[in-house]
Amino acid sequence: MRNHYLLQVKMADRSVKGFLANQCMNESSELYGITPNHALGYVSAEQGIGAASTLMMAYYTPESEYYRNDLLLERGMLALKNAMELQHEDGSIDLPQTNFSCAATMAFTIFHLGPAMKLMRAFNQHTPIEDAADALYTEFLNRGADGMLAGGFHTPNHRWVISSALAYCYNLLNRQDCLDEINLYLGEGMDCDEEGEYTERSAGTYNIICNNALIVLAQELNMPELLEHVKRNLHMVMKYIEPDNLINTLNSTRQDVGTAPNRMQYYSNFVNMAVLTGDQEIAWLADDMYKDVEALMTLNQPHNTPYCTYQEYILKPELKETMLALEGVEPDLNYEKFFEASGLVRWRKGDLAATLIKERPLFAKFQWGKHTVHLRLAGSFYARAQFRAQELTPIENGYRLTFHDCWGYKRPLTEKPETSVWREMDHSKREKAMMKDFDLCVEVRFTGDRTIEVTSSASGCERVPTKFEIMLQPDGRYIKDDMEIRMHGGDYLYQKKGEATYCFNDDRSVRIEGGFFDHYYGEHMRGTLPVDNSSAFVVMTAYSPFTQKVTFEFK
Repeated sequence: MRNHYLLQVKMADRSVKGFLANQCMNESSELYGITPNHALGYVSAEQGIGAASTLMMAYYTPESEYYRNDLLLERGMLALKNAMELQHEDGSIDLPQTNFSCAATMAFTIFHLGPAMKLMRAFNQHTPIEDAADALYTEFLNRGADGMLAGGFHTPNHRWVISSALAYCYNLLNRQDCLDEINLYLGEGMDCDEEGEYTERSAGTYNIICNNALIVLAQELNMPELLEHVKRNLHMVMKYIEPDNLINTLNSTRQDVGTAPNRMQYYSNFVNMAVLTGDQEIAWLADDMYKDVEALMTLNQPHNTPYCTYQEYILKPELKETMLALEGVEPDLNYEKFFEASGLVRWRKGDLAATLIKERPLFAKFQWGKHTVHLRLAGSFYARAQFRAQELTPIENGYRLTFHDCWGYKRPLTEKPETSVWREMDHSKREKAMMKDFDLCVEVRFTGDRTIEVTSSASGCERVPTKFEIMLQPDGRYIKDDMEIRMHGGDYLYQKKGEATYCFNDDRSVRIEGGFFDHYYGEHMRGTLPVDNSSAFVVMTAYSPFTQKVTFEFK
C-alpha cells in the first residue's frame, strides 16, 4: 500500500493552517476561540471541540510541521473553552439544528477528541502548557462522559457512536461506568446483516459512521470480532460504487437518499480496515482513493478532504510497516448481486451499472460512465398507482418487479351512526362496492454487456391510463429519424414508436428502441410524481391492459 499515514498528516496540517489563520481572537465575540461558519448559521460546541482535537493531534505528530509548537495547545484550549461554555451542567451539549442535551452529539465530539487525548497521554512531557491542556481536556472528557451516561439515543447508529466514545472514556479516564454502559449497547446485538447492510441502509452517511465506531470499539476494547461487520459492509459498498466513483444511495432510509456522495467519504474506513485485516481488495480501493484525496489537496480549501484519524500509526509504528508491505488486488467490477433483504439489485459491466429497487418510485437506475437514466411507471388508478415495487424476484437473465392494488367505493352505512361528524364515524362498517384490481409489472433483463431490456405491463382494471417515464440528464441531444432536439430540464417528449438516440454532452449515448402511445395524459397525471427541471423526460403511454418492451443500448 501507499503511505497513507503521511498523506493524512499533510491533510491534518492543512486543516491546522486554515484554522490558525481564521480563528476568532476577539474576546468579546461569541466566536472567540473558534472559526466563523456562517453557512452553519449558529455556534455549537462541536466547532470548538473539533478544532481542539485537530490542534492537539498535530502537536504530538512527529511528521507534522507543527510538532510540539506550543501555539497549537494555546489555541486549542481557547477553542475547547468556547465549547465548554456551551456545555450543560449535566455534561451534555446541544445540536442546535435539531437535538438538545444530546448524548450522541457529545459522542461525535469525543469520537474526534479521543485520538488526540491518546497521543497526549502517551507523549506528554509535562511542560506547564501540556499539563494545563491535559487538565482542561480531561475535565471536558469527564463531564462529557457524565452527559452520555445520563442520556440516550434516537437512531441505530447512535448506539455505536456513543459506545465508541465511551470506550475512549473508559480507557482514558479508567471509568468502569463507561464500560458498563457499553455492554448494555453491545447486549442489543449488532444490526449488520449477512450482506453487510446496517439498519439505516445509509451508504452515503451512516455506513461510514457505524464503521468508524466499530473500528474504535474493536481497538479500544480488544474486540477484533467487530471488524467482521465492517469488512462485510465495505465489500457491500464496493458494489454500491458507480462507474464515476460516486455512491449509490437510492436504498437509504435517511437524509442521504438519492444523493451522490463521493466514495472518498469511505477513505479512512478502507485504509484502516486494510491495515487491520490485511484484506487485499480493501487495500486496493484505499490506494485507488489515495490519488483522489491527493488531488483535493491541491485545491485552496482547508476542509474539502475526508475525515481521518492516524493516532494508531504513531502509537503502534509496526502498523506503518504493515501498511507499506500490503499489496492490493483489484476487485472484479463485473458482477450481479441481489441484496434480497435490502430489496436491491446491483449489476455492473465495466462502465455500465444498473440498480433495481423495491418500494421506491425511481425503481431503476442505469449509469453509463457519469451519465444516468432513471425509470418511473404509473397509472391513474384512483390516483394511487405510482409504481413502487412490492416484490422483487429473480427471473431468467434479470428480475421482475411487481405492484398490486385493489380499490373502489364505499356504500352508505346501513345503521344510523352515533355521530354526523365525518372524522368520528366508524367507516370500517361500510360495505365496499365496485372493487377493482390493478397490477403493474416490470421485467428487466440484462441481454448483453451494453444492452438492457425493460418490459412493462398492466392488467386488471381496464382502460387505466398509464405512463412509462425515462428520465435523462438534461442538455443532451434527442435524435430520431430526421429530427434532432436539444432537451432541457423539464422537457416532456412522447416517443410513440421506433427508436431514438439520446446523446449526452460527451461522446456517450443511449439508444432507446421501442415506443408506444395511446394518450397525452402523462405530465399532469393525478397521484403521480411531478415533472421537475432536474431531468428531461422521454415518455410512452398506454391504456391497460398492455405489455410493451423498451430496449436500452449504451454506446
